[in-house]
Amino acid sequence: MASNSAEVPQIPPAKGPESTIPIENSRQVACIVTSVFSIIIPTILVGLRFYVRRTLHRSFDASDLCIFAALVFTIGLHIDMFVLVFYGGFGFHVYEIIQRFGMDTLVLFLKGILAFPIIWNVTVCFSKLSVLFMYTTVISVRKMVIACRVVGAIIILWNIGGALGSLLMCRPFALNWDKSLEGTCGDNRLYYMWLGAINVVAEAVILLLPVPFLYQLQLKPAKKVVVIALFSVGWM
Repeated sequence: MASNSAEVPQIPPAKGPESTIPIENSRQVACIVTSVFSIIIPTILVGLRFYVRRTLHRSFDASDLCIFAALVFTIGLHIDMFVLVFYGGFGFHVYEIIQRFGMDTLVLFLKGILAFPIIWNVTVCFSKLSVLFMYTTVISVRKMVIACRVVGAIIILWNIGGALGSLLMCRPFALNWDKSLEGTCGDNRLYYMWLGAINVVAEAVILLLPVPFLYQLQLKPAKKVVVIALFSVGWM
């Protein structure tokens, strides 16, 4: 006997980690290309920095260790992006992920999204600390050292808060990827907006930090501009 009930769309069986997601749209391609360049370019630049230090027979300092740690976490950040694209369905709508690839793929996607801001905060923290350590080496006056330590402490606390904000966004924790659970989640958009805004402010503070000390140098105005511009490269 034929049933009069409406047909319920069938969710395909979950695919295992060996099943990759097809690359079908520009969002996926853009993410892959961006991640590839975001790994290659920093790796080359950090490698050149270490090569020059070795050539000049200069020992590695805290700034070098921090930039190396930032590079490692940068690579980890973009590996997370590769996992999201090739196994998590990044680039597709959530409902399309469920219909085409199964719930396990969506769970992997949500876990990868959860990991992203945590790794990002660690990366940003180490990269900024590297610049601050470089400042204290080049401009080793007491006021500069104190200023860098204060800004560094604030950056560490901010990034720890950013990572904790991601981890505590949903209660219970599993609600981040299992939306069938009872609980509450904070405003993700507001979280990312404040995270980005504070990062811009921190970048500006770090950029401007050495300017008063560089301005006091006994140099011609043109040379002062060049020196300040060279310091600004670290901000970029």
